[in-house]
Amino acid sequence: MNSGYVNLHGSPVFVPSLIDIIGQKRKTSRADQDPEYRARLIGYAVTGFSPEFVQRLRNWHTAKQAALAKQGKETAPFNLDLALGSERPKRARQKPYELKEAAIECAALMRKAGWVPVAVREVKK
Repeated sequence: MNSGYVNLHGSPVFVPSLIDIIGQKRKTSRADQDPEYRARLIGYAVTGFSPEFVQRLRNWHTAKQAALAKQGKETAPFNLDLALGSERPKRARQKPYELKEAAIECAALMRKAGWVPVAVREVKK
């Protein structure tokens, strides 16, 4: 369906009409195909530990080592995995991301900022 428009070179230009635009099918995602999945999925959360939090853990461990050294006891060196084992990771954003691509991009920025173990996970009802 040509509406009679031409470009600056005189060639005819196709301008879609509203009927053509409405008739096009959009791409379907998993959420569109499976209504139960969409009902359960809220979004994507990005979690991890901030560099400031890790530094506080290191400072606490060194203070503990100094106190035990005064008593003549030895302690193990700082182990990040062991220190973070009992802690709950914090979300980068309280509201979950609607798009997984946005959550992955946020996770990459968090890693550049020094956050440690950064994870992207689905948030469901």
